[in-house]
Amino acid sequence: MLNGVADIPAKRIKKWITRNITFTEMMIPTEESTKVADAVLAIQPFVQIRTPPAEEIHFLLVTKRHIPLSTVYSLPIWQASRSLNQWATRHLAHQADTQFSISTLPRQPHFALLRCIIYQLSNNLIDEYSEEIDQLLDKVNEMRARKQLSELLSDTSVSILATSPSLIEERFTSVINAIPILDITPIWLFEPNPFSFTEAPPRLHLPYVLERFLAFGAQPNDTEFWQFSVWKAWTYSKDNNLFLKNTKIELLDVLINAGANIDRDLSDELAEYIGKAQLPNKTVSVTISFPIKAIDVAFSLLDSLLFCYLLSKTSNVDSLVQRIRSYAHCENIVTTEFIRAVQQADINNIQKHWGQRIQDYRLQFASVLERGDVQSAKTMILEHRYRSVMPSLVSAAFTIICKRLPETALYDSIVPIFQSLLAGGYNFSQITEELEPKCEDEYLESLCLAMASHKIYLMDLLITLCIGSSPTDNLASRRIDSILLSPKVRVNMVSKAASINVEILKVLVQKGFSVTESYFSSGTWGSEIVSPLGRALTEGNMNSLTYLLQEGVDIYAPCTYYTSAIAQSVFQGRLDALALFLAVDPGCYMIALEATEDRRASYQYIKEFLANWKPATQVDPIDSCLLGNIFDSMESLAL
Repeated sequence: MLNGVADIPAKRIKKWITRNITFTEMMIPTEESTKVADAVLAIQPFVQIRTPPAEEIHFLLVTKRHIPLSTVYSLPIWQASRSLNQWATRHLAHQADTQFSISTLPRQPHFALLRCIIYQLSNNLIDEYSEEIDQLLDKVNEMRARKQLSELLSDTSVSILATSPSLIEERFTSVINAIPILDITPIWLFEPNPFSFTEAPPRLHLPYVLERFLAFGAQPNDTEFWQFSVWKAWTYSKDNNLFLKNTKIELLDVLINAGANIDRDLSDELAEYIGKAQLPNKTVSVTISFPIKAIDVAFSLLDSLLFCYLLSKTSNVDSLVQRIRSYAHCENIVTTEFIRAVQQADINNIQKHWGQRIQDYRLQFASVLERGDVQSAKTMILEHRYRSVMPSLVSAAFTIICKRLPETALYDSIVPIFQSLLAGGYNFSQITEELEPKCEDEYLESLCLAMASHKIYLMDLLITLCIGSSPTDNLASRRIDSILLSPKVRVNMVSKAASINVEILKVLVQKGFSVTESYFSSGTWGSEIVSPLGRALTEGNMNSLTYLLQEGVDIYAPCTYYTSAIAQSVFQGRLDALALFLAVDPGCYMIALEATEDRRASYQYIKEFLANWKPATQVDPIDSCLLGNIFDSMESLAL
């Protein structure tokens, strides 16, 4: 098939006409180029084949599909190739509305012929059952045109593509801005289209032609075929045909054997196709950094074939592993088992773990801990300690640990991991800057679990990971957006500790938490003042209550739903707390007495206690004997 316009000297045209030119359709000689343009527009479709203008006479060669070679050889463009070195050459003739051009360059007389050969091969115009491909390539060799062919196949040469709509429907989809090395390879067969791959001519669906042309010295690294098309073809998940996959591998073999480097940067446009590739779990994603590498494409595929192939071809496994590790971000992680299989180049294990190579890092870390694989857990911690995943890894670790007994082997093994990180000077408080709300909730949940389980060391370590290890690292000097700097969080943590265990409360005070802070809360049951004193009083934790009084809490301040802690003890019938308040501050007696007159004061033993109460002299607020007498009195009243 040959369409287009050829600018040929008038003298040579006259000479050819007297010889053996066969008119296959129609040849229109004109004296003005404008008339030629009108004629071209009137005959569609067409492809322009131009050489630099020499004289005024022009020829239009009109399409006839599947022209026999014997006829093609008689066309002027073929005969003229012997004389191209005598033509005046000024520039390559390009037009925006054409798909390709055929031009000549100085001292390269066979470019037009070579382009026509490539065009024939590219557009499947040669009988697949003949030996014409071999004959044409051998002819190029006889003409000593290998150097010219190599230049023609470079990434700077002009593409030769079919523009006939009928041909596009039959054999092509859009392959825009391709270079000749693409044209001689049936890349269109990898595009999603109705074309049947298995019915393609044998010499075109195998890498045969590509291998032959690469033998002429073309470099594949900088071609669009290598940088984009061949990798894009792998992203079509519906291509599960084994024959098709093997052909793709054969193409890669040909390209790599010809010097293609799998570590070279690829086209950024591949990012779109990597994003569309179906990962094993659609709830997770991969973070790909630019420039894109071949391994990025392979990692995103449903099948491990390409990944294993690239692993077998790489000479730098460590660099490949480092690239894979970079895929992890705040939502997922590349599993340890998969990384280990890659490092060992264990193809069987790679295929085994391929479907689970990416997991939510919390699930992965939890799975490692649940199996008791402390070494893998330590590796994950160390690898991600400078990433935003660290807080959630810590949260996952301590959530599991808090659910287990301190004497378990897992507890004894995992805690030293964090001890070593702290001893190494790692500042975990900086990690909280990147916490997402969900991670913050998990952290606080783990902290509360440690407190509720009376695991004081775990709680102390969790707080240390967030706010620092030194007692002088008080909260006021920390970041404003620290999750433990929220007033409500501070008060809730101290209040919870006051209701559970005084030792836990002491740890929080040592870490800079205040026992005197409170906040106003409006809920279903009305307005409430939330404070550690109110929680300790409600839960009846006398040890915490005594410690809070030592720390200087104000028993006259509003507390929970009442005007003061004194009134709360009266209304809730907390005789032990009321006796402690009176022992510490006898001056609160009148407030307690007034509270008994309220209709809400329903406990008769409180009123009897106040009626019989007399202040002691020189009372030490923390006198253990006094507190013992108070508790004895409370027990006798209860009896």
